[in-house]
Amino acid sequence: MPPLPKNDKPIDITQIAQALGVSKTTVSRAISGNGRISAATRQRVLDYVKEHNYTPSMMARGLVKRCSYNISLVISTQFSDFELPFLRKVMRSVYQVAGDSDYDVLLTLVDENETRPVERLLDNRKIDGLILTRTLERDPLIPLLKARKVPFVAIGQPEDDQVLSVDHDQVGGCREMTSLLLMKGMKHIALLGGSMLYTVNQSRLEGFRQAYVKMGQKIDENLLFLELESDDLRMEAVQ
Repeated sequence: MPPLPKNDKPIDITQIAQALGVSKTTVSRAISGNGRISAATRQRVLDYVKEHNYTPSMMARGLVKRCSYNISLVISTQFSDFELPFLRKVMRSVYQVAGDSDYDVLLTLVDENETRPVERLLDNRKIDGLILTRTLERDPLIPLLKARKVPFVAIGQPEDDQVLSVDHDQVGGCREMTSLLLMKGMKHIALLGGSMLYTVNQSRLEGFRQAYVKMGQKIDENLLFLELESDDLRMEAVQ
């Protein structure tokens, strides 16, 4: 087999084809394992590839397998300052697992009722799958992704129970915390919550109400502070 050039630069499919006297299509078929070529030719290509430490680029592999080797991590613009520790942990874990599988992560920011950023990724075939880091009531992204047949998972509890998702027990957690306060004899318990468009906030409110029912007590509706979507609103509620 012809030796590598002295500068030892990475070789590409064109160089392999020229060195072996075959077409680039033949080389591509041998490497991918797809297409009709003789066993002898395939082995000849693979031996050359192994000897010269050739590794197909992700772009080349993507063209062969029709994959982008990207996944999208969708985050609400409401949380785009990334101050939430939970969100930072999610991002770190997603990047780690994706990297272990030779995938890159595209961070995608969307407003609550916005779909265009995700549609753009799909139209340009930039992603193979998607992770929703929030679930909304009447989330417009879910029917879009299902219609486009894109693999996706959600963090939270989607309204559509057919969507693959992971979540904490938001109802049970809030119920137990509230029950503990009530058992300690506390009478005036306030609940500060975010937008009721998010199912996580709906679940926490449900757990709060369940605790009062369980303890046979009545909620002071004046102490329910919901739709707190800014620091100013949260500080006003605390005051």
